[in-house]
Amino acid sequence: MKYPKYRLMMVDDQPHSLFLLGQLFQGEPYDIYKFTSPLEALEELPALNIDLILLDMAMPEMDGLQFLRAVKQSSMTSDIPVMLLTGKVFTSDEEARAYMLHADDYITKPFRTPLLKKRVASLVKVRRAEQIMALFSKKREGLSSHCQELLDPFLDD
Repeated sequence: MKYPKYRLMMVDDQPHSLFLLGQLFQGEPYDIYKFTSPLEALEELPALNIDLILLDMAMPEMDGLQFLRAVKQSSMTSDIPVMLLTGKVFTSDEEARAYMLHADDYITKPFRTPLLKKRVASLVKVRRAEQIMALFSKKREGLSSHCQELLDPFLDD
């Protein structure tokens, strides 16, 4: 059985960084959407059905935490996991702030490729599992409601 590819959004104002990051996932089960503009990425995000956002922290147009806040405040995108990519070690305050804004993970640059790939794979698999569970739950609710409608005429006596 062939499964659909996971969809990754990469947001970094440095085109070379986006190129290198994209190269790491060549040949992997990912469709990759790259953006050098966080504002453009936010605009396109709802239509792309993204499984994970890889987000640079230091961008001039909008920093990573501002982008994260916008993603998590929108009902259309709040459930998309976000991994922050940072060139510096987070202070404990920065780390706490990122997690308060519902970042799902972060990794510092330069990162070890196997570790990054493992974390990405874990986050997208959890996201897909959550989507499947939500679908089954919705279908189960519909089935329960339908069964109750079928039984009601017999229970009214």
